[in-house]
Amino acid sequence: MMRIMQYSLILLASYNSLAAWSVQSLVDSVKSNVPFGKKEVVRPFTQEFDLTGKKILIIENPKGALEVKAEWNTPKLYMHSVVKAKTAPELDHMHIDAHPQGNDRFVIRTVSSSPSSGSAYVDHKIIVPAHVQVYIVSNQSNIMLSSIKNPVKITLDNGSISAHNAQGNLTALIKGSGSIKVAHAHQPFNFKVNKGTISIAKAEKGGVAYVDSGSITVEQAYVNGIQSLQLTSGYGDITLGLPISTNADIKASTGKGTIFCDHPITLKPFTAKLTPQTWKQMQLHVNGTLGTGEAIITANTNKGNIKIKEVIEQVKI
Repeated sequence: MMRIMQYSLILLASYNSLAAWSVQSLVDSVKSNVPFGKKEVVRPFTQEFDLTGKKILIIENPKGALEVKAEWNTPKLYMHSVVKAKTAPELDHMHIDAHPQGNDRFVIRTVSSSPSSGSAYVDHKIIVPAHVQVYIVSNQSNIMLSSIKNPVKITLDNGSISAHNAQGNLTALIKGSGSIKVAHAHQPFNFKVNKGTISIAKAEKGGVAYVDSGSITVEQAYVNGIQSLQLTSGYGDITLGLPISTNADIKASTGKGTIFCDHPITLKPFTAKLTPQTWKQMQLHVNGTLGTGEAIITANTNKGNIKIKEVIEQVKI
């Protein structure tokens, strides 16, 4: 472990812009996912690649944590990786294949040369140029994105995705169980989770969020003009925070649950007989307008509550 810490310290001294990634964080990346009382064999290494002329970065890592951030405008990629396994032979079967593909792509792929490398996996920390689009594919991973300026597309079997200050379009699919958590989405998003949660603290341009089983929360959403926001849960609650200045047509529907709205909403007229069934349907389906309309907001769940909250509008940054 001492040799790993010394190696990490040398790396950080040679890259001033990486000061935010401390020696301790690199050591923690080696320690992560180690069961108590058990030891793993680890092999850390660092690589740097020239991405001149490359517009798309493809990362394929079957298992392991992944942190990606945009640090600079120069066409250079920095990658610190830690290969981990229960035994040295399993470790030896794992390697990382990084190479250009075609005229505009660069691929980073984790490859196993033997089926016997079952316990081995790779954790990556990657700094990318601001101009590249990032495509990520993984079976099981915890993915962290920071200040990515261009579009990002993620396909994940199981795990979690977190993003801070996402300045490009975000598209993410979790086929199994997991969660998506975004601190600030500057551009439209498209998220789908089979089982889990979607949580967005601040959404600037609307988007689409779907969970087959689980909840959706958007703390602050700014949707006006031709923008739209679609929130759908098969089985789960939906919570949406909107500033008082929101101008949108809104449709909300629940098969079994209750709809709450803190905003004054103008319900669109409809014709019906005043029966118990009509009153019940009015509790389960809302079609109305906030302000002057314009944008489109939909929130639908088969089973769960829908709550539309009034939030204090913050200065956009």
